[in-house]
Amino acid sequence: MKLKKKAICIFAGSFIVVILLVGFFLLIQSRIEKRIAQKFYFGRNLIEEKKWKEATGIFEEIFTNYPESKNSVGSIFYYAFSLEKLDRIDEAASFLTKIIEEFPMSTWVAPSLIMLAQIKTEKGALLEAQELYEKVASEFKDSASVEEAWLGLGGIYAIKGELAEAKSFYERVINEFPQDDFYSSARKHLGDLNVKMIYSSYPSVGSFNYKVGSGDTLDSIARRFNTTVDLLEESNQLKSNYLSIGQRLKITPSHFNIYVSKAKNILVLKYNDEIIKIYSVATGKFNSTPVGDFKITDRLKNPVWYRYGRKIPSGHPDNILGTRWLGLSEAGYGIHGTTQPESIGKQATDGCVRMLNKNVEEVYRLVTTGTAVKIVD
Repeated sequence: MKLKKKAICIFAGSFIVVILLVGFFLLIQSRIEKRIAQKFYFGRNLIEEKKWKEATGIFEEIFTNYPESKNSVGSIFYYAFSLEKLDRIDEAASFLTKIIEEFPMSTWVAPSLIMLAQIKTEKGALLEAQELYEKVASEFKDSASVEEAWLGLGGIYAIKGELAEAKSFYERVINEFPQDDFYSSARKHLGDLNVKMIYSSYPSVGSFNYKVGSGDTLDSIARRFNTTVDLLEESNQLKSNYLSIGQRLKITPSHFNIYVSKAKNILVLKYNDEIIKIYSVATGKFNSTPVGDFKITDRLKNPVWYRYGRKIPSGHPDNILGTRWLGLSEAGYGIHGTTQPESIGKQATDGCVRMLNKNVEEVYRLVTTGTAVKIVD
């Protein structure tokens, strides 16, 4: 009986010792993991500060010395991210491939595929990049990376000149992730693509083919179909004003309209109800931009500015109107370019709507006199 009690005591004592040792081990591991987590987030902060070289040292230490840590795979990813920023592209790609192949169940696989696809795109390996994006889109549908994959696919198809396919991917991001971080990027890419399609011979919103007849000129065709000569020339890659009978032209009637939000400092170019592109603009300080429904009454290239009775020619340092003027039916107000690009996005004008020169030139080629303009607070 005594031996039995003694055995029980030994077993119980051993059990307690084991529990204490396990507890002590877990405590040590917890403290180590906590220190690793601190290093990991310190590395993340270095990345936010764009201190790529310092970040590589932190992350390399984590995945080299603590391969079993829950932050190990993440450290490999951010190590690769930092290498890419340091232009060590091939090294970055090899570490991303390591994550994909050796840790297939990790949550870091999808972002690694995305980053690897971006590297492939930069190197011109479009087919490989496309396959990587498609893998994310098909196998990681519930991940936060799927909209980035769609955005990437839009870019791939745009580069390949398959514009309709590119547009469909940008629209997918916009329609399915309206509150996501990639919405604004997709909207910008879609706007650029929409304008590119309108300017090209590619079929686009509202366009149709026209067969040139006897007596037709660019001016007469532009008036007949309410478009601009600039757009006819650009969308048909015309090198001269000469037209031949039977020649086919792409025509895009100007069913454009403009919406300006003073609160957001944006100008929205629409074709009927479809948003074509959103531009950042400057509006009037002290709420001086008029509100209401207006029309474009005149279109001028390299406008002269009349200021306090003084005539200031285009190109003069004191002429702030930039390269184009779209006058509004509210006398004295218009949409124009600027010599002060730093003012865009602010309420900084005397009441006009101010755009970057490249943007107002873009809009100028599309809209005609009579185009509706709505300005809201």
